[in-house]
Amino acid sequence: MRLVSRVVLPCCVSVALCLFTLASSADAADVIRADTRQFTIPVWVERAQRPNIKELQLFVSADQGKTWTQVASLPPDAAIASGFRFEAPGDGTYWFSSRIVNNDYIAELGDMHSPRVELKVQVCAGEPKSQKATANVQELKAEAKLLRQRLKQIRMRLSEIEKVKRK
Repeated sequence: MRLVSRVVLPCCVSVALCLFTLASSADAADVIRADTRQFTIPVWVERAQRPNIKELQLFVSADQGKTWTQVASLPPDAAIASGFRFEAPGDGTYWFSSRIVNNDYIAELGDMHSPRVELKVQVCAGEPKSQKATANVQELKAEAKLLRQRLKQIRMRLSEIEKVKRK
């Protein structure tokens, strides 16, 4: 396994999205593997450019760039401090792109109909915990039902034995 420590996005104001995760060397070179649906994409912006930026926007595509959805929007200081938090709705490959909105509310790097793919993450987390918990509860209920039926059979058998002993 190799540690993918940083993915730098080439932007005109040097915005960088970084994702720290372990990735298998068998994975495609441009796809990072994540074993969790929730992760943070750290952001870096050159200090000199920060005053010129109103907000940074994060877009995601779950269909290899056919459609894009804005999933986050943060002022540069907040983006740098906390990064973009993302929660994937399910397993799959997610493409990410960022856009900069300057102080005049003009989107730079802007056409989101065909954005530049800056980061690809393959999420392989398995079933969500809530689905696993629901499945476990269902299994436990079925097992409890079988145990109750078995207990009923044992009681009936004990009752028959008691009747035979009384005779």
